[in-house]
Amino acid sequence: MIITEKDVKESTKRLEDLKQATLVNYLDEINLDDNKSLYDEMMHHLVNGDLDDEFSSSVYDGMEIDDKKELQDLVRKYISLCFYDGDVSNWVDSIEHVPLDYDFIALKLLDNYNFLLEIARDGGEKALKQLKKFQKCEGYHESSVIDYLRNTFLSDAILRKVILNMSKKDSLYKVFTDNQRASLCRFPEGTLYTFDWENRKVRFSSPLVLALNINKKISGEEFEDIQDKPDLLFETLLVSLRKTNEFDDAVLDMNAEYIMSSLKTPKDVMQFIKKIDGDSKDDYFMMDSYNSTEFDDSSSRKRK
Repeated sequence: MIITEKDVKESTKRLEDLKQATLVNYLDEINLDDNKSLYDEMMHHLVNGDLDDEFSSSVYDGMEIDDKKELQDLVRKYISLCFYDGDVSNWVDSIEHVPLDYDFIALKLLDNYNFLLEIARDGGEKALKQLKKFQKCEGYHESSVIDYLRNTFLSDAILRKVILNMSKKDSLYKVFTDNQRASLCRFPEGTLYTFDWENRKVRFSSPLVLALNINKKISGEEFEDIQDKPDLLFETLLVSLRKTNEFDDAVLDMNAEYIMSSLKTPKDVMQFIKKIDGDSKDDYFMMDSYNSTEFDDSSSRKRK
């Protein structure tokens, strides 16, 4: 997750606006002798929707009032994704690897809430439901689902693209169980995507290609005789991957092998990621073979 100077300014203003609104409207609920009390009340009223009007976000740009209200009401149903153990009272523990600085923690948590708004705007409730399914999966218990994923993925744009496509009604990511999808999101580089440095793009793995590679790593099977029959291949892989207990190990190995083989320095990677996150277009994204329309919202592929 890359934070630009503009991001910092916007996030800081958002926090100060919410603190001020909490002081003005709920002063009688705040223990002025306790530095944490202001933040406790702010988080409580944010979750209840009492600070919706004071929460500034570019997500709302161009929205009608009714559409904005509908988005806020939807995200409120899933706001637990921003908190450790899904509980707002755990807000201090909802951000990974940070000092005990209430301002800093609150700033990052509000930024995570803003990211959740983006996901809801672009992917609707089905994207939020997909994230909710990760909440009880291994590896997602140390902070909050949103904070964990944003720290795991190098780029918000890449994470957003993955979640939106995993949650599509007809997505071929359904070849994987929800636990398997959660595992892939824990180790995304070298599995869900790779960097195509020659073309300066992020190359997303087709779900079927990825499933084939994982299955081959586990069992050695390649299913070469049905690779030109996507529907049969899907059903065969779906059955095969549900029989194995080695899925997580295979994914971790693929992730480690990819990272170890990279010839790019962390500085090179970060500079590229800044370009991706700074551009709202999809010009940096490309898909492997099988199902090249996976990123096309107009795709009408039918699969139950």
